[in-house]
Amino acid sequence: MSASTKRRSVAAVAVCSALTIAMLGGCADHPSKGWSTADVWHDTVRTVAVPAVTNSTYYREVAPELTRAIIEAIERRTPYKVTDELHADSILTVELRDVKLRNLSQSSYTGLSQEVIVELTIDWRWEDLDDNRLLAGSRGFTGSGLFVPTQPSHEPIEIGQRQVANRLAADLVDRMHAAW
Repeated sequence: MSASTKRRSVAAVAVCSALTIAMLGGCADHPSKGWSTADVWHDTVRTVAVPAVTNSTYYREVAPELTRAIIEAIERRTPYKVTDELHADSILTVELRDVKLRNLSQSSYTGLSQEVIVELTIDWRWEDLDDNRLLAGSRGFTGSGLFVPTQPSHEPIEIGQRQVANRLAADLVDRMHAAW
């Protein structure tokens, strides 16, 4: 390796190092203050109580599925632990307001639905239990899932309900995350 090649390599490493240090020095100490390398989850909340989803619809089997999905999403995707209300720092309450079934396609031979979307609409609130401060929430939060009830698939409606519950729970956790 020639002397000029070595000098160029050393110069390139020095420039990259200087840029990295400058970029890190420009970061804020907390995500609420701008670009930051700090954790974006709130540090005063460690536990979340998730009571059973209240249901204002006639679809009784959806609420327990949604409750399960929300608990799993919080435990899998956040630093928070789900616990009971007596030991929790915060509480996440969810109300299932509407369930709709929408046909995407019908068989031209039988007129039966070939693809159906299950759409859930919820209202949710995440509150700090110490000072009853609203941390995040949304009204009319909607998600959907697909199932195929006709042959050869012959999927039950529970396939679409599970899919929408999991997707809605993931979206809800993303909103909890984005609140900071």
